[in-house]
This record gives sequence, C-alpha cells and structure tokens, in this order.
Amino acid sequence: MDDISGEDIWSLDNIPALPGTGYELLSWDIFPDTRKEQSGPTCLSEAGPRGFDAALIHRATNTGLEDSGRVAKTDAFISSLFKLGLGWNSVFFRYNEQSRKFEKHLRDVRVSGISLPALDGLTEGILECGMWMRKLRRFVASVPSQSGSPPSLASLARVVFILLYSIEDQLSAKSKTKPTLLQTNMYFRRISCLVKCLVDIVQNATRLTADVQVVSMVFAKCDHYSNQHLWLADIFHKIMGATSSLWLHRAAQWIGLRPAGGQLNASQVFDPGYIDEYTTEETIFNPESMPSFIPRENADVIYETGVGLNLLRSSHKGHPLAEMHQKENTSSLTLEWGLTWEDINNIQLKAKCYEACLRNEILKYNSTLGKAGEGSATPKEYTFDYPQDINITIDDIYKIPGPEDWPESQSESMSDCQVRSSRLYELVMEGSCVNIEKSLIAEHTFGPPLELAPSLSFAPVILAQSHLVNFSCLHLLFKVHKVRDHLQLQERFQLLGNAEFLLRISLALFDPNMHSGERKSGVARGGSSTGLRLGNRNSWPPASSELRLVLTGLLTECYEGNSNGEHQHSGGPSSGDLPGGLSFSIRELTGEELERCKNPHSLEALDFLRIHYTPPSPLEEVISPLSLEKYDTIFKQLLRLIRMLSVVRDLVRSPPGQQTSSVGTLEQRFRMESFHFVQVVSDYSFQVGINHPWQQFDKKLSKIERCIDEGDVEGTITHAKGLRRLREYHERVLDRIILTLFLNKSQLKARNMLEDVLRSILAYSFHVKAYQERLDIATAAGRMPSSKTTAYYNRSVRELYSRFKKQVGGFIRFLRSLEAGGLKNMIDHDDDMDASADIDLNSIFEHLLLRLDMNEHY
Repeated sequence: MDDISGEDIWSLDNIPALPGTGYELLSWDIFPDTRKEQSGPTCLSEAGPRGFDAALIHRATNTGLEDSGRVAKTDAFISSLFKLGLGWNSVFFRYNEQSRKFEKHLRDVRVSGISLPALDGLTEGILECGMWMRKLRRFVASVPSQSGSPPSLASLARVVFILLYSIEDQLSAKSKTKPTLLQTNMYFRRISCLVKCLVDIVQNATRLTADVQVVSMVFAKCDHYSNQHLWLADIFHKIMGATSSLWLHRAAQWIGLRPAGGQLNASQVFDPGYIDEYTTEETIFNPESMPSFIPRENADVIYETGVGLNLLRSSHKGHPLAEMHQKENTSSLTLEWGLTWEDINNIQLKAKCYEACLRNEILKYNSTLGKAGEGSATPKEYTFDYPQDINITIDDIYKIPGPEDWPESQSESMSDCQVRSSRLYELVMEGSCVNIEKSLIAEHTFGPPLELAPSLSFAPVILAQSHLVNFSCLHLLFKVHKVRDHLQLQERFQLLGNAEFLLRISLALFDPNMHSGERKSGVARGGSSTGLRLGNRNSWPPASSELRLVLTGLLTECYEGNSNGEHQHSGGPSSGDLPGGLSFSIRELTGEELERCKNPHSLEALDFLRIHYTPPSPLEEVISPLSLEKYDTIFKQLLRLIRMLSVVRDLVRSPPGQQTSSVGTLEQRFRMESFHFVQVVSDYSFQVGINHPWQQFDKKLSKIERCIDEGDVEGTITHAKGLRRLREYHERVLDRIILTLFLNKSQLKARNMLEDVLRSILAYSFHVKAYQERLDIATAAGRMPSSKTTAYYNRSVRELYSRFKKQVGGFIRFLRSLEAGGLKNMIDHDDDMDASADIDLNSIFEHLLLRLDMNEHY
C-alpha cells in the first residue's frame, strides 16, 4: 500500500543505511537502562562446557578429594581416540606390551564438558576395540611366516587384512569430518561388534592344524554371527566364501571342473580366498575328512568322482573329461556359493547346460572309440585363456600400514586398487559399520538358511559331473576292459561254476585211480592222468613239485575250452597268459592252520590250496581286494564240499565191512544218510547259495551294459549308480553267498555244527578204509580178521553213527530256530539296487531244512 506522499514504504531502497558506529541492537533487558551491560548465564545448564569445567574445578577445590583433570583440545583428543580404536599409539594412549592392553598415557587428561569418570567409561569400549585390532594385525603379519599352517588360514588372513584396510581407510576419512565425542563412540561401537567376532574366529582358527577344520570352523562361526548380527550377515557370508574358496577350487580340480595346476587367472590371484603358494599341495578328498558343511552323501560323490576321473586320466588321456583344460563354454561351471534362490537357480541351469554339452562330446568319443579303436580317437584341444602379466608377491598381499602412518592421504598404488575393488571393501564402505546414520535393521535376503546353502549350491554341480564321470568309467570298464568277462572268470573258477573245471579238479585231487605224483625211488612219476589221490595216501601235504605236476595246465585248458578264443581279456602280458594271472597258489596259513593241513584225514587238508588272481588296474575299482578275499573264502569251502562228495560217493559204492550183522545194517544207514546229507548241502550251496544270487547279479550287469550300448546315461546311472555302488553291490552278492554257506562271522555256531557233521563222516570213512585194508591183508593170508579188530570196528561204527545222528539233529534244530528277520539284518539294503537281488532268507533255509529232514526223521 502506498502512503499519501506516494512513496513505497516497503521498498528496500527506502531503508536508510545503518550507521557505521555507535549503533547497537537493543533488548528488553537493557531497555530501562541503556547504560547497563548484559549479564552472564543465570543457570549452570546455560553456561556450556566452560561452566561445567568451572563447576568441576570449584568442587575439587572445596573438597580436595579429587582432581578435575587437565583439559585437552577436543580435536586432538578425538584424533587420539580414532588412532586408539584402530590399534595405534598416540599422545594420550599407549599399548602395554606386557599386559597386551592399551592404557591411558596421561591419566588426568580430559576434554571440556565431560568429567574424567564419564570419559573413561566412554573410552573403555574403544580401548577394547584397539586391543582387538592389534590382535588381528598380529595374526595377519604372522601367517606368511608360519610353515605348515593350513592353506585356508592364509585365506582367512587375507580376508582379515582387507577388512582392516577397509576399516582404517573409512575411519580415516570420517575423522576428517570433525565428529563429536558421541559420534566417535558410535563409530567404534559398531566397528567393535565386527572386530570382536573376527577375533573370535581368528583365535579358534589358529588352534587348528587341518585345512578342513579351519574351513568348517569358519563356516560354523559365520553361520552363528550372521544370525546374531543380521546387519553384518553379508560380510560374514563373504568371509565364509572367501575362506572356503581355496578348498572349493581344489575340490573342483579333484572332480575335473578346473585344470589341475597351471597358471591362475586374475580373479583367482586377487580373490581373498586364493593363495597361489598352497595350490600345489595334494589334497586327499576322503569322505571322512570333508568340511562339516559338505553333506555326507555329497562327500562320497566328490571322492568317487575324483577316483573315477583319475581312472579316466590314467587309461584314456584323450577322453573329454580327462583333458587338462575344459571347453570355453563350460569353463564357468565350478563349485560356488549360492546364498539366494536366484543364485541357486543360476547354478542349476549352468549345471544342466554343462552336462548336456559334455554328454554329447562323450557319446561322440565313445562311438569313435568303438569304431576305430582307442588310438584313433584324437583328443580335442580345449583352450582356457589366462592373463600373462600377473606378478604379485606374498609381501604385496600382506602389506599393512605401520602405526606411525596415519592415512592422511591414500596413495593410489596397485595394491590399494586391488583391495578397494574387492567386494569386502564395498560392504564395509556401504554398510552400517562406518555409516552411523544408517539403521541396523538389515534388508531381508530371499534365500535358504545358510546350513542348507552348501547342499543346494554344490549338489547340482557335483551330481552333473558325477553322472558324466561314472558313465564314462562304466563304459571304459564294460566295453574296453571287459569287466563282465573277468567277473565271469571268478564265477567259473573261484565259485566252481565251470563244469569241466569242477570235474577235472575233483579227479585231480580225489580220484584214487589216478597215477600218483609222489616222488618214489625207482618209480617214474607222471603219466597222462596224475592226481594227488587225497584220502588214499598217508603222506601229506604234497610237495610243490607234485602240485605243479598235477595242476599245471588245468586252468588254461579249462579256460580255453570254454572260451574258444572268443574273449580277449586285458591284464595279461602275452596272449598265452590267463586274465589277471589266474593260477593256483599256496595260501598263507598260521601255525595252527598249517598243522591241521598236514593231516590227510582232516577236513582242512586242502585249505592250503587257493586260486591267485590280480585284476588289471582299471578293474580294481570293481574287483577289489576285499572281494577277492571273499572269493577265496568261498573257494576254500567249496573245495571241502567237493571233497566230501567224493568221500560219500566212495562210501556208497564200497561194500560195508559187516554185511549180515546188525552193524552191517547200521553201516548201510550211516552211508546213505551221510550221502544224503552231503549231497543236499552241496546241492544247496551250488544251486541256491551261489547260482541264484549270481544270476541276479548277471542280470543287473546285462541291464547296465545294454544302457551303455544305447548311450543311455540316465539308465546306466539308475542301474549302476556309479563305480563305488557297483563295487559294493558286487561285494554284497558275495556276502549273500557267504551268508547262505554259513561262512559269516555271525554264523560261527552253525558253521561249527556243520563242520562237526562232516568230520564225523570223514572219521567213519577213515575207519572203513583202515578196516578194509586189514580185511584185505587177512584175506590175502587166507584167514579172517581177528575178533578184537572186528569188535573195535563195530564199536567205532556205532559210536560214530550215534554222534552223527546227534550232530545232524542238532544242526536241523538250529535251522528250525533261525529267524529270517534276524538274518536279514546281516545284509545292508540301502536302495532299490539291492531289491532285485534280494533273497528271501527264510525260504532259503526252509529249502535246506526240507531237503535234509522232509519226514522229520531227526
């Protein structure tokens, strides 16, 4: 609004200029008297820090009991607090090497506006933080000089170094913003939370000596602290991943996802978890020594995959899986952590693509191998590019600023750039640790619990590689090394499944009509038919020369007669050798066992004889030393049975010693019952105990081989599961045979009862032959045997028959008391692979029981 004169009173141009001197602003306090000066603050709370300092001095002067303390510059003291929290000495704080703690160098120093007790309480947490920082810095500096320390400990030291560098770098920048005392305290309260957890991890790690122990401990601690401090979860996840990355890289090398050795790429060199110095050490990936976060089933798969890959590398260096370098489009697949569902889904997709791509290469290689032979399959070149200008030393990795180097300005050196570009540095810089304005409420990460992350992250990759390796190894064993022929060889000779071999070895060992191979003066040995004639000689065991004379060529003739040159096995140095060096040999016996073998009339007379077989190196994965021991145990029992068959057949064919008396009738019954018992047990052992489970095993092998011929990877893995499972299945088949033959350790009572029956039959056979010899001598002399000899013979027959009946009756009663449920527990059935070869033990022993005592005679 304009006034009467027309001038705008609100215009700034009309405001007169302020007087240069003598002008002062007025207040209502001085309005009554313009000459009165303005007074000081009325209340102590309005006086500020200087009023508080004056009050402290006044109280100390009046009481004389305490010192108010010397007041230092606030900026200088806060700068000392920052150095203290980072573990450095300063003007006001010093590190005591004896007590290993920080102490106040000037105890009566304080800052304006706060008392000494309050300041001491505020700095107490910063003192602890500085002590922890010292411990971490000492740990980082000591690890490179420790010889024999776990490799993952160096990875952990590298992680701690980056975190220390990040904290120092960020707090040095924060200190230049002139923070208040309370802000400084807030900085180190958050930093102390992280540093305290790191100290706990480091202290536990330094007590451990094994690499997997360090990795397992770090995983457990990070899992705990990530749940306790959710706002630090990303940092702890990165610590866990970086510490375990070296072990995961070596595991990837073990299963063939990474080249063994070679130069490192940039991501591996600068990765906090990878130290090149330790990569040449050999790692034994035993399932028992895997990190705790690897599930047992995955640990078994990792170990078996590495074993299978080594088998491929040693046998077929041109195989796609055996190449030192992976193909460029599949080289990105490795063992990596997936902490979100998106990460896990990406890992699964990469694993599927990798398996599909490499499966086609393997099938092409197998088809080429089958058409043109192994030599024609030229390996493809798989390239993997690595930078050639990487040059970083261990000193560069562990370079840490000294206590006197307060980071006024960070030099942009190469190592600084490397650390600043790491993910850990970004997490510290962007997180709530050094940004006190940010809330501690962490954003929720959509992912599985950490304890499930290893299984979800690693299982798709491990299984994909395992399927490819197992299929390739099975193809190698079945189509190149003819593992089925070698298994059939064990069945034909070790299990006496070859009828010609069974007949010829029976004649060579027991036929009394064979020529003797014993060395006698004036008598020529040998002939077209030479045998050991066990049961018809007194000298035992035979000499090695006699064994060679009788058994030489027996295995070769039976093998060639059966194969007719159709099978060509690997494992022999020349075409004339049998597969695996199959031959007769002498079993190693203890002193007690050797004494029993020296008696030709004992049940153990042939226990010294065994068949020697050494599987070729690739076939050891299926025909293991343990399975060969089981074959040997079965062969020893079968030799006893065919000997008993020979004994009872001789008893049935020979006339009884007393044909008219009651003893003659008893002898007839004894012989027939002995023949029946041995015949039933032998038939049960060969037909039910051996043939039935072996036929099921052979059907399984046929299914596996058919899937291999069709290139069906899924079908092959479904039926065979893998090398280890095929080996275990083979051993379980032998375990079933051992169980049905009463050779299991848990069946000692049944085995002893059966052997007692057989010993009674052998004793009767010995008495019959001894009496027949005396009878022949007396008949040749034209007289009858003495009554004393006849009475002794009759009494022995009655005693032996009575004992025989009791023993057979006891054995049958034992069979009746057997419970199939208890016997089933002797066999492990862990998957459907065993179901097809499962045996109804109840029906098996019922079969034997029915054959032995159909009319309940005993």
